[in-house]
Formats: sequence, C-alpha cells, structure tokens
Amino acid sequence: MPWTRARTISASEDFVGYFPAWPSEVGEGFVSTKTVAFSRVGIVKRVESTLSWTTVEDLFAKYRIGFVRNHVYPADLQRLIYQHYQPEDGTENEEDLARILAAGRIDAALTDPEVILHLADKLSLNGIDKSTGILQIQPLSLAIHRSSGYEERLDLLNELIEKDTGPKVVCCLSDTPPSDAEAR
Repeated sequence: MPWTRARTISASEDFVGYFPAWPSEVGEGFVSTKTVAFSRVGIVKRVESTLSWTTVEDLFAKYRIGFVRNHVYPADLQRLIYQHYQPEDGTENEEDLARILAAGRIDAALTDPEVILHLADKLSLNGIDKSTGILQIQPLSLAIHRSSGYEERLDLLNELIEKDTGPKVVCCLSDTPPSDAEAR
C-alpha cells in the first residue's frame, strides 16, 4: 500500500509497525529498530540530458524536477520541493515518475535510483540514464508501534538485525546487491 497510508493505519494496535522508515522521521507512538538497510536519494536524468548544476538549490532553480507527491523527502530536499512546486505537481507514484521522465516531461527525477531504474526496466522505458547522482544515503529501519509487548519485539528484531552478516542492501529490487563499501 502507499507509504503514507501504511504509516497512518499502522498507528492502530492491529499493526506492529511500518517499513520503511528513516529513523529521524519515526513519529510519536513508534520506536525505530536498528538500521535494516539503506535508501539512496538521488537525481536520475534522461540519457540525452545535460544537467549542469553546482548545488541542489541550483538544480531546482534551473530544471524541471519530478518527485512523488506523497513521499516525505529529507528536510532540505522537501524545502526545495515546497519552494519550487505545488504538492499536486508531483506524481502519484514511482511508476508515474519513471514514465514522465522517460517521456521527457521533466528534466530529472528525485528518487531512489535503484527503484526508478528497476521500474524503467520492468515497464520497458527507454532513455533513462543509468549513471545517477546520489545526493544522500539514509538509513532505513522498521518503525514499531509502542503497543503492549513492543519491547520484546524490538529486542528480538534488533538482535536479528545484529546477527545479519550480509550487506545492508539499498533495496530489494536490485538483482545485484551493492558492495560492502556502497552499503555503508
């Protein structure tokens, strides 16, 4: 289900919590597990695009940047979205974002590059540049509802996370997990 809906309904004691969550964004009534994986926030452009920018502010001022309207981006990027766009200017989901990028209706997309590249392949979209610019890497955790018994669930999950010796993958969509250096 959409992330905003999952976050809203997970406040009910019928749910244990929601995923993914940036630990810094875990709200009242929830507690964050240890880091499960990492999410990249980056810029993806079309193959023939020549973006020339020195700061993210410069990027937003010079180009049409696509975003998903119901996503919550890191605070500095969210501020730029609000400064340059209306919320309804964003797309409904990542698939729509990939489509409008491929169609050339935007100059670049603000997204997790692994997700949009996977969707471009799945939807047979052409023209999306596979070399991406990473702006930030954010840790991802599970947000556990502070309902009865949450301490035991949290302890068990954190113990299992600590025992995991594999790399913390950026997302589950990539056929090839990142190297250990990329995952850190």
